[in-house]
Amino acid sequence: MEQTGSGPIAPESAKPPRVMKKRVKRRNEMEGEGSAPQIGQSRMSVATLDAYDPYEYRVGQGHLTNCQAWVHFIKCSFGTGVLTMPMGFKHAGLIPGFILGIIIGGFCIYCMQLLIKNMVHISARERKPYIPFNDTMKYTFSHGYPMCQKMAGCAKPFTDFILAAYHFGICITYVNYMSQTSLAVVGKQESSEGYNLETIASTACWVIPLCAINSIRNLKYLAPVSLVGNVITAISMAIILYYIFEPSEHGFVSDDWEYVGAISTIPVYIGIILFAVEAFGVIIAVEKDMINPKAFGGFFGVFDQAMFIVLAWYLFLGCAGYLRYGSQVHSSISFTIPFGTWPAVTMYILLCLTLFCSYPLHCFVVIDIIWTSKILPKVTKRPLLWEMVFRWSAVVVSAVGAVIIPELDLLISLIGSICLSVLGIIMPAVMDYNVAWSKYGMEWSFSMVKSMLIVVLGICAFFVGTYGCVYRMVTTSLGNSTAKSSEESFAYQEDEIPEDY
Repeated sequence: MEQTGSGPIAPESAKPPRVMKKRVKRRNEMEGEGSAPQIGQSRMSVATLDAYDPYEYRVGQGHLTNCQAWVHFIKCSFGTGVLTMPMGFKHAGLIPGFILGIIIGGFCIYCMQLLIKNMVHISARERKPYIPFNDTMKYTFSHGYPMCQKMAGCAKPFTDFILAAYHFGICITYVNYMSQTSLAVVGKQESSEGYNLETIASTACWVIPLCAINSIRNLKYLAPVSLVGNVITAISMAIILYYIFEPSEHGFVSDDWEYVGAISTIPVYIGIILFAVEAFGVIIAVEKDMINPKAFGGFFGVFDQAMFIVLAWYLFLGCAGYLRYGSQVHSSISFTIPFGTWPAVTMYILLCLTLFCSYPLHCFVVIDIIWTSKILPKVTKRPLLWEMVFRWSAVVVSAVGAVIIPELDLLISLIGSICLSVLGIIMPAVMDYNVAWSKYGMEWSFSMVKSMLIVVLGICAFFVGTYGCVYRMVTTSLGNSTAKSSEESFAYQEDEIPEDY
């Protein structure tokens, strides 16, 4: 079968003999010349894909062994996502938290496997060792379902936009967490969540240091900083586990946890688990940089092994933290730990330093997509100056976002529902559907039906999770405003009461 850019692939046996001879001659000329067609212009027969294995041309080109790749996947589980898992269990309840965590986590792992499989397939079709994710999306839209072909020109920009929004959302969560942690260190725990002057001042204090570290233009200078941050994170997690399992007179389990949470708050948990499990940027980057990338996929390959441990770790910490503190758990498990002892203060400071060191790594992706690819080619004078302005502006905007959405769990859930439902579920399924369409055309196949079901589930996760987050944000904001008005009214009434009453 041969693929065309304007419709389904027709069987070669159905073509006239003269046309078949010309196509075979042209294919032999291409293979003899060793040339590869450009993206979006492939006319290669799918029957010849087995003759080209992209993995064979990538062996030894990367820098990560299987063990190092496995460690990178494990390392990405120690972040703000796992810290909000106990709050996620509070939203969903113990039993739904476990069940939904396993289902959504396994579903996300399968979608990532589907994405990598189709990226390799398109690379083989184009006879290239590796094609980036955004170019692969553009290719599948150009050669897929007719409706998708009409949107092929928007596929790559939209993919870049979602990737940039996802990583910029992570930057906002980091600023949010550092601001709240700073307030806890100075004894202002009651002001760490919500709209107040203390939160704004704490966030503003981080702007200048973040602008300084975000001014580092070469990524290799950030590698030692990232390594130190990983060690600090491991120490912080050990302190958190110490407090969760610390013996007390009331025992390990609190009295106010629930088997099933409120239905209205379960969508918030969906966004949290999506954000926690879907380390999209890390997964794509690690697979690209592996010495033996073929070991990445497959049944219980490097990716499956690592993500199994990551998912188990998330569910374990979420369950343990919720059982320990029950309804008293805050948006981050670290904010729930009693303040006043030196291990707790050490943990707060270490976590702040960790996120501070990780901030420029995620912002680098945003800068590369927006500045390097889109803006820089249009700048004619003083490019370095304008790049610094862009970097500092990104820090300021992320700080504003952290102030606008002060609830860390809702912020993380919103990012997971919007960005990761699209990146980690909908896009891999659309890619798989277009690849199946390029093979079978109008003939329905199991892959096409499966892909359509995944797209529907991804859309449901997008709307349900986003609605749940926005609804909780509005109700929380109105609740805080009502409570504040009631306190002011009560204080005014106390002032009016005569002293001899």
